[in-house]
Amino acid sequence: MKAIPQLPHFKLVGAPVLLFLFGCGVQANQVTLTSSSSSLTLTPGSSQTITVQVSSPMDMGDGAAITVTGLPSGVTVSPSSIKLKRGASETLTFSAALNAAAGSFPGTDAANPDFVTTTAAISASFGPWTSSSPLNLTVFLENPSFVPTTMNLPVIRMTTQNGAPILNKTDYVDGNISITPGTVDPADSPYNGTMEAHLHGNSTLLMPKKPYKVKLDSKAPLLGMPSNKNWILLANYDDKALMRNYVALELSQRLGMPWTPSSVFVELFLNGQYEGNYELTQEVDIGKTQVNITEMDDTDNSGKALTGGYLLEIDAHQDEDFVFTTAHGVPFGLQDPDPATSEQSSYIQNYVQQAENAFYSSTFTDSTTGWPAYFDENTLINWYLTNEIMGNNDAAFYSSDYVYKDKNNPLLYMGPVWDFDVSSGNVNYNVIVNPDVWWIGTEAAWYSRLFQDPNFTSAVIARWKAVKASQLDTLPAFIDQTAAHLNQSQQNNFQRWPILGEAVWPNSEVAGSYQGEVNFLKSWVTQRIAWMDSQFSQGIGPSGPGGPVVGSGGGGSGSGSGSGTVVQH
Repeated sequence: MKAIPQLPHFKLVGAPVLLFLFGCGVQANQVTLTSSSSSLTLTPGSSQTITVQVSSPMDMGDGAAITVTGLPSGVTVSPSSIKLKRGASETLTFSAALNAAAGSFPGTDAANPDFVTTTAAISASFGPWTSSSPLNLTVFLENPSFVPTTMNLPVIRMTTQNGAPILNKTDYVDGNISITPGTVDPADSPYNGTMEAHLHGNSTLLMPKKPYKVKLDSKAPLLGMPSNKNWILLANYDDKALMRNYVALELSQRLGMPWTPSSVFVELFLNGQYEGNYELTQEVDIGKTQVNITEMDDTDNSGKALTGGYLLEIDAHQDEDFVFTTAHGVPFGLQDPDPATSEQSSYIQNYVQQAENAFYSSTFTDSTTGWPAYFDENTLINWYLTNEIMGNNDAAFYSSDYVYKDKNNPLLYMGPVWDFDVSSGNVNYNVIVNPDVWWIGTEAAWYSRLFQDPNFTSAVIARWKAVKASQLDTLPAFIDQTAAHLNQSQQNNFQRWPILGEAVWPNSEVAGSYQGEVNFLKSWVTQRIAWMDSQFSQGIGPSGPGGPVVGSGGGGSGSGSGSGTVVQH
């Protein structure tokens, strides 16, 4: 009987590589594929290589065909199809486009992941026989090993005791901070001192690039800013132009708000690791160089001493020690005094409710019984214009909307402005993604009522006309100047956080380049100013040319009168 020839078999053997190559369970010593690495991790815009080799005790003619299949979108391998002869090797180059694995980073949640691992396959085939093994490839949206070689902005280096991690926004971690001035402003002074730090923010707290609160051991005028003890390092992770907060603070200053936080762009290192471009800014608090009102203590419980000063935040998170919600659904938290006595918390809650009642009374426009008796008109107008121009999603009375009252003063003041990363079209879940809709004037409860007062509408329009040419029309040029200032730092930042081609929460667009992100912001603001001007020039405010707005709910609950559905975050 004639012998049946032995058929060749294949075996894939991988040295560990985040492309993990496992044996396929076939006979040994026939055909073996080996790889040079056990892991492969890519960041958008990067490439990595591995070397594969085929060995066999038999002649393989033109060789075994090596292919890689099942890669995530935006990841390619070159060469895509090769044949390896016995004993030959080939280098495979895996490249990730700027939008690599984009489907795994949908940008629909503040806590969406910053990495994804995909299972694909690496295969070898010869004749009618094929064998394949799993291939695991991870795409990361961060690159912690990146160290910038060129920096022109001030550099902040924070080190914690024993390298302890900063884990939450309640527990301070002790450490040291040093600041080296940048070359852009050599007049700045260096700083070295002890500090303690914790995380900062709400939705931004869930993002991979963390914001921080820093408390110095004593007040200091960092980088030319007024002397303070408490400072915030804004990460601006979801704002790929890196400047929405900065532009809004500039606008607030131009419009003459009583106090606007000062801020400076810096490069941040934490425990030796580069963390990216940050915005060092003053904290919103009571102080001579901040909200300059009387600071209370726990003995101020009666008479004139009980009348102020109070710093409140309209905040749906309501994570302050004392919180309350008004009859018209506006959520407040008392930031200072903290902790408040029962007399203080009762007084300010009752006073805010009286003021709100004046908004909704039948004589709400009356100078002695209506809203003018309780609110400072100038800050109402300038706070409104800053947030409406920027299309600030959270300023629809959702969060970071501050109100304060001083001692012996019956008026409530709006401000200071704060928190603009989700603004200027950088929102994928609300109608204010568009530059040609009203937002604050229809979605923020008190403002939807205010614009039913023709006198208030006229005052807003008059203020608009007074500042448009000098302060608003020049804002796009300020955006360009800021982009030029950030040019080197943004390059560093987006190598540390390679997200320019990826959608992260709550991006409405992905420009794919830093200049593209700047252009989007500038175009949005330009269109916004032009649209608002077209309305105001016709005497049209958020309530329309004649009739009042129907409804009085706040934007955070979706009960305002504007179009669109408000989604909280």
